[in-house]
Amino acid sequence: MISAKLVEDVARELMARAAIDIPGDYRDGVRRARDREGNRIARFVLEEMLGNWEIVPQWQLQSPEFFTPQSGVDSNLNGDSAPDRTVFNPSGTSGTGSAVIPVCTIALSATNTCPAANTVGYFAKNANAQYIQAGLGALSNIGRNTLSTPRTNNWDMTVVKRFNTSERTNIEFQATAFNLFNHSQFVPGSVNAVTSIGYTTSAATSFVRVNNPAFNDPTQAFANNARTMQLAAKFNF
Repeated sequence: MISAKLVEDVARELMARAAIDIPGDYRDGVRRARDREGNRIARFVLEEMLGNWEIVPQWQLQSPEFFTPQSGVDSNLNGDSAPDRTVFNPSGTSGTGSAVIPVCTIALSATNTCPAANTVGYFAKNANAQYIQAGLGALSNIGRNTLSTPRTNNWDMTVVKRFNTSERTNIEFQATAFNLFNHSQFVPGSVNAVTSIGYTTSAATSFVRVNNPAFNDPTQAFANNARTMQLAAKFNF
């Protein structure tokens, strides 16, 4: 001991004991224990803030759905309500359609239509169209499902952060972006749900009719499936 202790009387014994210097190795032990505790807390904070993250991207590339271009009239004159197919022009501009004008054997005014008995043929309103309406009595020369809707090309992303509450339990927060890049997906259905959707609206009918300006224009018939967000929290035990 460097500092000496002189006890003047019994009454000052306790004061003398309190004045004795704490050994250096004891002080070092206390400091190391305190440092270990501080490091443990710092590691815990860093692990909880910087760790337990999950980033889950998902890419969906799906082939398109095909459809049959329709004339919109009873071309084969069989009396049913189902519209018939079209006349295919192999030299036409891909994916375009055209209505027709009947060739009539009698003179007509601007407001009259040619009677079926006097119709001997048809002119295409757009001779450069690929799919031309088959008028009443005309014969279609094309099969089913020859045009396609747009394909699905979609990215989703989920970010998960997990906070441990004990060795066996944790709280989990999730944020999900469907159609992450907000890329328009004009497809006959949903890109992020498996649902039974039947497109029987007038817009969908116009989409397949070659005599309609909306023919083969998916932006006029289908939803664009814009980006949506979903937040969730759950407790795992």
